Amino acid sequence: MLTILRTCAALAFALGFLPAGLGRLALPGQRPALRYLCGFSMSLVLFEILMLIFHATGSSFRVMVALWCLACGLGALAGFRKSGRLPRPGPFRRPDWGEVLLAVVVLLAVAVLTLNTVFNTTYKNWDDQTYCANAVATWQTDAINRYTFYSGAWVQPFYLIKYIVAGWPNYSAMLAVLSGVHAAILFRTILPLFEIPAAFGLVWLLLRHFFPQSRKKALLGLLYYLLFVLLVSEKMTGVCSEWWLVVNCWTGKSLSFHLVTPAVLWLLFELESQTEAARRRPYWIALFFVSAACCTIAATMFMILPIELGIWGIFYLWRTRRWGEIRNFCLCVAPAVVCALATL
Repeated sequence: MLTILRTCAALAFALGFLPAGLGRLALPGQRPALRYLCGFSMSLVLFEILMLIFHATGSSFRVMVALWCLACGLGALAGFRKSGRLPRPGPFRRPDWGEVLLAVVVLLAVAVLTLNTVFNTTYKNWDDQTYCANAVATWQTDAINRYTFYSGAWVQPFYLIKYIVAGWPNYSAMLAVLSGVHAAILFRTILPLFEIPAAFGLVWLLLRHFFPQSRKKALLGLLYYLLFVLLVSEKMTGVCSEWWLVVNCWTGKSLSFHLVTPAVLWLLFELESQTEAARRRPYWIALFFVSAACCTIAATMFMILPIELGIWGIFYLWRTRRWGEIRNFCLCVAPAVVCALATL
């Protein structure tokens, strides 16, 4: 029972309190989804910076976790103290029975899909085992990626630089330190309970952008998307299965394309729809932190993010004629470019 309470407290702190507070600190008065996305990304950016420093020096991982909790916790507290007013919501329209029925179907489908993936799916390959092994090794040795996961030998800094820079497994190790639960259980069982619903939540934000006046169309779109994911993941074989949310959602590739990429797209869509520069500023701030945080998730994003922002940025600037914002795109893409050059 004590372990359960400790785990719930650790998850609430890392996935609830910190993102909410940091989001309020950076973007006071903005919509909750935008603040949470920015706040969680800010916590990941600080985690990445501390992780690289403590990896290079071979210092204690638990000391790093304590510093990260202290810094993010103080920032979150400051955010809650600073919190401004939320934007006044529009008139609330009660959902009709069709919308309620669709919402129930979607929620049940996401819940069943999540539980099936977590408790009824086995997926093994070298890359997947490497992720999990890195988390366990960091947690057990109290040194960030300084012991090889296959022999336990002490190695020099950045011996596998892509796995060092893209250190998402160490986030599970951090939660293991806070909760007392084994890092592999957090990595493969507990975190997916949040990752899969979060992926569908981001698709919901995208659909609501396209159908702002119709929840029914957005819910239908989300249901079709869910069915599409199931159909394609069943028919796709070979290495392509590494990328699918319902197969191995814990890997960096899957998180990149089901969480990071939709989040970036949603921010880009919202940016283009804002006509005033002052209203675009919070979205640029969030886009920068999301783009920087994606370097923690997977080395795949070192190349994907510059391509995504580059292609979209060209059409964005051409459509809107906001030529002065090219520097914002360059700033957002800079962390991924630096990581790509460092890991060549």
